[in-house]
Amino acid sequence: MSILVHELLSDNLTRTSGNTLLKERNMCITHSELENRSNQFSNYLFELGVNKGDRIALLMDASIDAVIAIVGIMKIGAIYVPINVSCSKEKIDYILNETESKIFIAESKYLNGLLANSSLNKIKTIIRGNEEKGFEFYRFSDYLTFSREQLKRNKIISKDIVNIIFTSGTTGTPKGVMVRHENITPFMNYVTKRFNHNELTRTLGKTPLSFDPFLTEIVPSFISGGFVYLYNNLISINHFLKVLHEEKITNFGCGPSLLLLLVENKELLRKYDLSNMQQIYFGYENCPLNTIRTLQTYLPQVTFINGYGTTETYASSTFHEINYPIPDDMESLPIGEPIEGTELLILNEEFSLTKPDEIGEMVIRGNSVMSGYWKNPKTTDEVLRVNPLFPESMEKVYFTGDLVKRNSNGDILFIGRKDTQIKIQGYRVELLEVQGFIESHPLVKECCVIVIEQKGTKKMVCYLVTKENVLTELDEIKSNLISNLEPYKFPHEWKLISHIPRNANSKVDRKILENMYRKEIHSEHNII
Repeated sequence: MSILVHELLSDNLTRTSGNTLLKERNMCITHSELENRSNQFSNYLFELGVNKGDRIALLMDASIDAVIAIVGIMKIGAIYVPINVSCSKEKIDYILNETESKIFIAESKYLNGLLANSSLNKIKTIIRGNEEKGFEFYRFSDYLTFSREQLKRNKIISKDIVNIIFTSGTTGTPKGVMVRHENITPFMNYVTKRFNHNELTRTLGKTPLSFDPFLTEIVPSFISGGFVYLYNNLISINHFLKVLHEEKITNFGCGPSLLLLLVENKELLRKYDLSNMQQIYFGYENCPLNTIRTLQTYLPQVTFINGYGTTETYASSTFHEINYPIPDDMESLPIGEPIEGTELLILNEEFSLTKPDEIGEMVIRGNSVMSGYWKNPKTTDEVLRVNPLFPESMEKVYFTGDLVKRNSNGDILFIGRKDTQIKIQGYRVELLEVQGFIESHPLVKECCVIVIEQKGTKKMVCYLVTKENVLTELDEIKSNLISNLEPYKFPHEWKLISHIPRNANSKVDRKILENMYRKEIHSEHNII
């Protein structure tokens, strides 16, 4: 069995060689063509002086060329560092310097404003695109002049690093998560087998390079002989559904924000033939139950799969296939049981296993756990600690900072982050638990509960989107919930909003809401 990510492609070519693997607009590439072109790119990098362990930064869209580059980088034993194309110049400069990148591969269109960057004068830069730039560079397309045979093979083992994924850095300096081959290949083999990926599987790849799910959309097809359509930008929900229809897509992954968008445009679902769709994976944060209930009625043939994962433990550590219909008494969607090779420990503050319905921190052990944060041993030691249940083993496990619990049925429920746990009136309150309860009301599309601290006191403020966004709905929601929610969990203020703001990772951006609230209060105080 293959132990290196790129071997999942080469070792399966006897079955998959002529199958179309990737499509980007009207361009296609087969499995064997990716093998050959990635060999060429690997030889190109060797000619440019790249050695095993060197870092190569990528500022690229999800494209066929990007996949060619990534597989070529793996084959030479180098480490690729994907950078979000929406990053600021300062963050790009930080990542290039922090990783001491030897090569920088960038789309021409994203280099505007970066030319004055001192880092680019020290790094060999490969440009994809035709636009001339005012500094010395190499052309991406030059790789096509190199041999299609892999001329230079460094010894690569499963513990070698594949990539360094930098976190969004919303709470401070970005952290670079080091991901090894042994973190990735077991996961790819598992999902291919569990979800029956085969030559008829047609995946929509819509994740940017800088997020770890990017590879999870591509690599299973290395194994199965399947097909991936690379979809870069969500032009409109109508265009998105048109692509699903025309490309006969069988599965895709997303965050709750896209599912909410589908619900808002649910009548469009009947306009297109989505009968090929079999699975929709979602995760990143809690999804309202009503969202899935609605989509199940419009897409009854689709299995909705909730996942839980962190970048530090590669992609997804759990999966839960949601029953149809969802039981009326379900409080929130379970995150599922651990994947093969992973164990979940739910520990209380005494580092003992929790009892049913007792909230504890999710701790993950297994072959998916990262090797650490790049050049950041202090932060690494804060989250990678010796297994408290078996300290003699000296095994490092990952303390996620996420709060979960097992209910009386044995299902694991995501509660929230330790940093969203607050104390009000002497009670501990999990903000995401309150949020989930509010979202269970049929009039609520989604909501976010934040905490505002003023003059030493804390109050909860609930921003919510309702079906019609009218005050009569808000009154009905509040009157219904006040009798079912403990008084200390009931938000002090309620505010209707047209949509919940999200960051580049599609996660709810609480800081925007906090700033909105403070600006509103400031304006009120200045009214004469």
